[in-house]
Amino acid sequence: MDITVIVRVYNRLDDLACCLKVIDELWKQNNYFVILVSNGKSAGYPIPEAIERDVDKHVCLTENAGHLKGNSQLLTAAIPHIPANSDYTVILEADTWLLDDSLITRYCRKMDSQNSVWSSASWVSNVWSVGLDFAIISSQYLKDHPKLVDYGEHPEKTVCNYLLDDQQRFLFIKENMPVHPSKFFRTIYSKCNYRFNCFVKSKMVTHHIEELNGGLEEKNATPTYVLTMISFL
Repeated sequence: MDITVIVRVYNRLDDLACCLKVIDELWKQNNYFVILVSNGKSAGYPIPEAIERDVDKHVCLTENAGHLKGNSQLLTAAIPHIPANSDYTVILEADTWLLDDSLITRYCRKMDSQNSVWSSASWVSNVWSVGLDFAIISSQYLKDHPKLVDYGEHPEKTVCNYLLDDQQRFLFIKENMPVHPSKFFRTIYSKCNYRFNCFVKSKMVTHHIEELNGGLEEKNATPTYVLTMISFL
């Protein structure tokens, strides 16, 4: 299959370099066209040339509309650059690493057979919502409906409501669920960092840790991360 990958980034350039390396070295089952879209240059986070060489297209925005609206802005800016032959589009945050692309192949086939336009985890278990850190979308549907990713507050519910209102089928990626640990689990393991998650069934690692003194070096020194990488690779 021909699949577009939209990787969006503001300031996590070390994470981005690792994310692109994972795609290049471990995603082997499909033909991938990688679009990097960034909005951190004006704030002092330009994309290095070495990283630009690892992508097929770099869309650099001169302004950042803010945290959530800026994230939507990145996706919207990438849509016109999706190739005409693209079957599906994967949207990916720079600090979300999928260490094997068999999940992508599996869900693209499910989407084909079930006439679905979207696959991702359910973001919150008790409300209609879809995860946006990693999702698979019909490329044609995304190009025909760019408003799908036009969101501000509550993006996970906004996107899900758009799909429901348009009467579109979507799939939940159960291998990435639950996204958030239960209150009981957080109570028992109160010292764990719950923004550093490993999804063993999908071979995915996410680490939304905004402030680390040692940056990526500190992430790599985290035992959970090291053990997870060893078990997958």
